[in-house]
Amino acid sequence: SLSTVALQQWFSTRALPCVLSGSRHPGVVLSSVDIDYAATCSHAAGLLAARGRTHLALLMPRSEQAGNLESERGFLQGAERVQHVRAQVAHHDGTAGGICATLDRLLRCNPPVNGILVAKPAHVVTTVSHLLRRGVRLPEHLSVISRDDDPLLEHLVPVVARYHTDPILFARKVSRAVLDLVRSGAQRPHDSRLMPHLIRGETLG
Repeated sequence: SLSTVALQQWFSTRALPCVLSGSRHPGVVLSSVDIDYAATCSHAAGLLAARGRTHLALLMPRSEQAGNLESERGFLQGAERVQHVRAQVAHHDGTAGGICATLDRLLRCNPPVNGILVAKPAHVVTTVSHLLRRGVRLPEHLSVISRDDDPLLEHLVPVVARYHTDPILFARKVSRAVLDLVRSGAQRPHDSRLMPHLIRGETLG
């Protein structure tokens, strides 16, 4: 959800009937439908570790969106469950230049990062093209997974490993939550979370 904490709290404190298409912030009493970003990113960290990647990074724009915060929490917790794996959240400003500068910093680490989970499909395009420009072979030198899917990624080579959520199923979940709200009014909030499936692609290894 692109809604801010303040906006969510405004609806919550007034007990207005509302369903969030996205994650809700702590303390907000509203129903919500979203991808289970914490579980998805935890799974991605474990998947990278299983491929022998020991220095991981979540490439994430600076954001206070609840779904992104859940992503960070899940990624770090997933990495903590595996011995000899180090993980970090690498924030950037959302620009192509900012993403490239952050990637260069990760590549200069000693040892360099060798497994990256990237939030936002457009940022995946920048990530893959910049890594290839730097001579990084995917997945021989470094594994890349996209947290999100988008039709544009179907045209990117090598084919990026990514998590896909059925948009029709998501829409049905939102519709059901809205209908429940219409029938029952603003009662106890309910969180509905969808777990996407992995498209393995060619960048995981």
